[in-house]
This record gives sequence, structure tokens and C-alpha cells, in this order.
Amino acid sequence: MKVVVSGATGFIGRALVQALAGRGDEIIALTRDPAKAAGLGPSVQALAWQPPQPGAWMDALSGADGVVNLAGEPIVNKPWTRTQKERLIASRVASTRAIVEAIRHAEPRPGVLVNQSAIGYYGSPGATPVTEESPAGDDFPAFITREWEAAARPAEALGVRLVILRTGIVLGAGGGALPPMTMPFRFFAGGTMGNPDQWFSWIHLEDEVGLIVYALTHDEVQGVVNATAPNPVTMDVFSHQIGEALGRPALVPFYGTFMRLALGPERGKAALASQRVLPAAAQSMGYEFRYPESGAALRAILAR
Repeated sequence: MKVVVSGATGFIGRALVQALAGRGDEIIALTRDPAKAAGLGPSVQALAWQPPQPGAWMDALSGADGVVNLAGEPIVNKPWTRTQKERLIASRVASTRAIVEAIRHAEPRPGVLVNQSAIGYYGSPGATPVTEESPAGDDFPAFITREWEAAARPAEALGVRLVILRTGIVLGAGGGALPPMTMPFRFFAGGTMGNPDQWFSWIHLEDEVGLIVYALTHDEVQGVVNATAPNPVTMDVFSHQIGEALGRPALVPFYGTFMRLALGPERGKAALASQRVLPAAAQSMGYEFRYPESGAALRAILAR
């Protein structure tokens, strides 16, 4: 397959490129910094892009079998000032619109667009199980994801199969959310993070990549797909599982009040969102999760 990947130098993107290269696929990475993409390997062609600006990169989509759009600035790294909110929205919406516009002009057009989204779409529904049919929330993360997904929808009218992956918290070695979560445990200061009964919807990096490859290679996969493991857990359970995997106690709670003080009211509220998200579509379409249980996933990651 010939696959065009934006966001290829990110945490998920690098793992995806490695998996595609292992399959023998031809990979074209769209990046703002081609020098940074040099480390992706000899089988990867890096092309510079600056969405929403058009450019020579658009030609790469002609004849591609699939496109994977992972572009988007991390949402929680910086305070949500008005300027930063605009950057977060633009980094997702502008890149997606640019991809769709390139698809419009491609000849022949790619067969499928796999576009990243997030379970932030659902807001904070608490302990109520959430599937792809559940309504959107009304907070800032929900707004971003609605705009993000709306930017991808025109690809369907162009005759391209569209898969929107609403991704949970991705767990893997060397990046993502897990390293800062495990740091207190390594210094014997770990405990329940956030509210003990807060539902935590996660996915192992191997399954995130596995779902993307599955979406690229299976024509029956289309529409919204929750990229979350089938067994979400409460934050209390998850925190104690980290401690067990590291052989450390989980005695020092980091309550939601502290998170709100550390992150600010709005970001803190988003970090404390309780989401019990189920991958109903992925399972009905035949995807088999390699890591359905968080305890086993954590042991596999943290034993490295």
C-alpha cells in the first residue's frame, strides 16, 4: 500500500510508520520539519507542508491507497488562553481541511481517509457507558472534536471512505500520557490521580496502531470508531494497577482539587472528565484487541 501520514513524527505517528514499514508499505510523511522526519527510516519519504497552505505535498495524495491524518497540537500541555485555544483548533481543523482539499484535487483519489479525533467529543458523562451513538458534550474538548470531525466529513462526498477515530488516552512506552503518570510512583509518592470514581478510557499504543492499520485494510470499517480498549476502569483501579506493575505503593492521593489548582479551572475540569467509552464499532467490525485489560497492558509497557 501507498499511505500518506500527517503527524508522522508524533507519539502515535512514529509507531504507525514503524508498523507500516514492517508490512512493506510505501510511506509518505507530511511534516512541518522534514529534518525531524529523517529518523523515521529509509522507507519513508518526508514532504514539507504548512497547512492550510497548498504545496507540492498535495501531489503525493494522487494514487495513494490511504491517508492517515494525525496532525494536531497536544491539548493539555499549555494553559488554555484564548490564543492557545485558537492554536489548538487551527492545528486540527486547518490540517484536516488541507487534507480534504488535496483529496479533492487528487487523481486518482485515495481509497480511505483515517482521521484522528478524540473521546473528548463526549464531554464527561460519568459512569454511563458511551458508544459511537452517544451525544456530544458541551465543553471545550467537545467543541474542538466536533469542529475537527466536521472538517473531515466532506471527504465522503468525494467518494472516499472516511473513518473517524475517537481515541482515548494512549498508553505506551517512551511517550504519551503514561510517563508523567508513573513518575510519582517511581519516587514512592504515587496514589490515586484525580477522583477515585472517575472513569478512565484508555488504549494500548499497539491497539491504536492496530486499529488504524485495520481501518486502512478493511473496507467495511467506516464512520466513527471509538479507539478505546473494551474495559475502561476507574482512576482508583488504574492508579493501583500502575503501582502493582512498578512494585510501588499507591498511598498518596492526588485529588481533583489539586489538579484544578495545578491546571486551572477549565483544563482541570477536562483532566477530571469521567468517560466510560466502549469500542462498540471496532468490535462489531471484527477488530480483536491485543490488550483488552489495563493491568496486563501496564505490565507489558512498564516491564520494558
